[in-house]
Amino acid sequence: MILLGYPTALLMCSFCSRVWSLVSPDPGLLSQGKAQWQQARELARHPRYGACWTRALSLLDIGCRELDEEQQSRIALAFAHCHLQRSGRSFPPCEPHSSIRDCTQHMDPVAFGVYTEFFTHAHSICYFLHNEAWQQRAQDTVHRLTSSSETVARQLESTNRLAEKIALAQNATLRSQEQILQDGELLRQTLHDSSRGVRQAFQELQYSASEQRVAFAEIFNRVAFLHNFIVGESSALYSVFFHLLSGAASLVLTSCQRTAGARFILLTLVGINIYLERVICSFLMDHQDGGDDLMENISFWVGLSRRGFAGLGLAITTYFIWTYKDPAKQSQQVLQSLQETRTEIRRLLQETEEEIWTSSPKQRGRSPSRRRSRSRGRSRSRGRSRSRVHCSPSRKRSKAQRIAVQPLEIPVFLEDRLRDNFPSGDPLEPLPPQAVLKGQLTESQGQQRRLRSPPLNVRTNSRKGKLLLAEQPRSPPSQAR
Repeated sequence: MILLGYPTALLMCSFCSRVWSLVSPDPGLLSQGKAQWQQARELARHPRYGACWTRALSLLDIGCRELDEEQQSRIALAFAHCHLQRSGRSFPPCEPHSSIRDCTQHMDPVAFGVYTEFFTHAHSICYFLHNEAWQQRAQDTVHRLTSSSETVARQLESTNRLAEKIALAQNATLRSQEQILQDGELLRQTLHDSSRGVRQAFQELQYSASEQRVAFAEIFNRVAFLHNFIVGESSALYSVFFHLLSGAASLVLTSCQRTAGARFILLTLVGINIYLERVICSFLMDHQDGGDDLMENISFWVGLSRRGFAGLGLAITTYFIWTYKDPAKQSQQVLQSLQETRTEIRRLLQETEEEIWTSSPKQRGRSPSRRRSRSRGRSRSRGRSRSRVHCSPSRKRSKAQRIAVQPLEIPVFLEDRLRDNFPSGDPLEPLPPQAVLKGQLTESQGQQRRLRSPPLNVRTNSRKGKLLLAEQPRSPPSQAR
């Protein structure tokens, strides 16, 4: 530090002496400017005229910075105005924006002399102020240089210590680098050996990874197969359970007579739904990978199929319920029509008998009612009743043909009731059974002939499950005995 401090101090002293020799001021001009400056400051403190001198001193701060003839003249005018005002003499007015010539052309010799004197004093005052400012700046600069030199000295001292430490560190670094070079050679050999070992290990790892990839692929295939199998079996079990319930529901719904006709159709729909569900499951498992999407698709399409078939089954059941006709009501209607037909046949037979009796000349005086009563009495005594009719066979045939017999449709299950309700009592023979309504008339002359009504031909319709009653063709007159 001592070695560095002395050269720095000598350098600063030589620099200051050279600068002072270059800008050494004029002593006379400085003393004159200083005296005028001090006098102006004292006059500025005067209570009466201090304002004028204060304004004049303020012009020095602005005019001395850029001192030229214009600024120097205005400073001299300000000082001359204040001096003449203090002396009690007149001074021509001068506006700030007026030129120097306008301000000085109307001056008297005394005022112009004062102006000229203060023009010289303005230069010395500005010179003094510049010198003071320069000295102040020089002192400040020297002070800063001194402070900077001390700071630089301290920094140089710390730099010296740091350099010593760096030198020690460099020596240690050199030794470390030598050790690093030795260790680097060993490390290079070690890295070479380790790289060869790592290469071999990587090849073995690659081979084992390929084997594991093959094993994982096989495991994945087996898991996928197991998943598909479980999905298929679970859906199959659920499908069996659902369709068993569907079949049971179909049997329960068709257990009554109203919906019995829809049983085969509903069971057929259940079978078709089973086949369609298996087709859907097989198609989706073949065309999609396993996962939640497969289960969702299977559930969606199977549910849609089941809902569709369930709706179709309900529609069919509703159709059968709506179009069902009660056999009891049909039987009642058929029996009523048979009763009406029987009544009509009896009425026609009575009318025919009355016409036959009235057409006979021997039996005109007798009433048919008396003949019927006698005939009934004879039937009770003899066990059967025969009626004698005195008319020709052609008239009998023409009268009997007037009876209109309408074909009737009789259900098969009414066959037993028809056997009980027919007045003839003859059994209905199968394919073709015949029911013959017989009427017997007796002639007055003792000739007995039978007058048979048109027999009814009862046929079985296998398609509709009904019996058809039709008119049986009459036998020829020669066989009507």
